[in-house]
Amino acid sequence: KITIWKEKWFEHQIKRLVERRALSRILVTLFDYYSVCIAIASEQGVKVLEESDSGVPSRKDRGSIDEFMKNYMFDLVDTIIKYIDNSGVNLVLIASPLDYAKKLKLLLAERRKDLKIYVDHVSSGDCSSLKETLARDSFKEIVRDAHFVKIQDILEEFKKLLIDKLEYVAYGLEEVEEMVLNNAVSKLLISEELIKSYETSIRARVENMLEEAYVRRAEIYIVPREHPVHVEIKGFGGVVAILRYPVYR
Repeated sequence: KITIWKEKWFEHQIKRLVERRALSRILVTLFDYYSVCIAIASEQGVKVLEESDSGVPSRKDRGSIDEFMKNYMFDLVDTIIKYIDNSGVNLVLIASPLDYAKKLKLLLAERRKDLKIYVDHVSSGDCSSLKETLARDSFKEIVRDAHFVKIQDILEEFKKLLIDKLEYVAYGLEEVEEMVLNNAVSKLLISEELIKSYETSIRARVENMLEEAYVRRAEIYIVPREHPVHVEIKGFGGVVAILRYPVYR
């Protein structure tokens, strides 16, 4: 849990900062014998991409069902990859009754080794089970991973710009403060340690900077102490920013 000391901040502002870890998009696939539901879960909510019937044969013919499910999962992998390519996600959650989700994960992992794939159990494969799936602790763990991946990606972008286009980055409290006030900050990474500084003057500056960045619609990402890049962020003064436009200084 991250505490931000600013009594005058509105609740929704604090909530947005703390829940920024949900920003990355996650492809969610639910399926069973009868139906499939594919959706994108993100900070903006859940967007259903596809909900359809499987066309499974009668349960009387068990052999046909087993063969059908095998072919069905091969087709489903093609469908999932299509949505992954269209949306650019690299985090996938697959959920089903029984162990079909594990089997589908193996098939998908063979085709796309760049994906991080999670498996969960769900009572049914239709979209009515989305709420059940997204409310679980297992999904919150996926969101945490998504947050970690997003931070890593932004830091890599920052370091590349630091070498190639220095005018598009800022780091250190004083420099980033100035860029925020100039409405130049597009993305901002700040260490949890800096937010929780024991120095009252530093904490006040950080709080004011974050409030201004929020009002000016910068993307704000709090880097937890346990994140592998936290030490790197500290090395840049605890805060780094990618700018909307070049600032020569």
